[in-house]
Amino acid sequence: MLADTTSTQLCRVYPRKKSESKEVNVLIDSLGGSVASAFSICEAFRRHGNVKVHYVGMNASAATIASLGAKHISIATSGMYLVHKCSTVITKWASLNADQLRQLIEEYDKQKKGHGEDRPQYRRHVCRQV
Repeated sequence: MLADTTSTQLCRVYPRKKSESKEVNVLIDSLGGSVASAFSICEAFRRHGNVKVHYVGMNASAATIASLGAKHISIATSGMYLVHKCSTVITKWASLNADQLRQLIEEYDKQKKGHGEDRPQYRRHVCRQV
């Protein structure tokens, strides 16, 4: 799984400017993890400028976001890639009534419109079989 410490380490390793002369190959096999860490990893890949990601095994959730900053993305013929709508554990808010739950859903819909749908760089990547 992607962990907060992983993104912190990656952000320290990659320079703040592009290093396209040094190619980095990353193998990902992850069911996901923290979306915040995935965005940090994505930005570190983008900042580097010459990262190639290859997916093997089952990859889902935040693991699919992490690669979006890569220059090239590929997937093994036996690999799997699952993208899903954002989700959260609602047991934290087990005391919400129907109106409060509807309001929470409306807030998430506003967040969704502000993150991703208007950012075409997150829709451009196409995985190819290797």
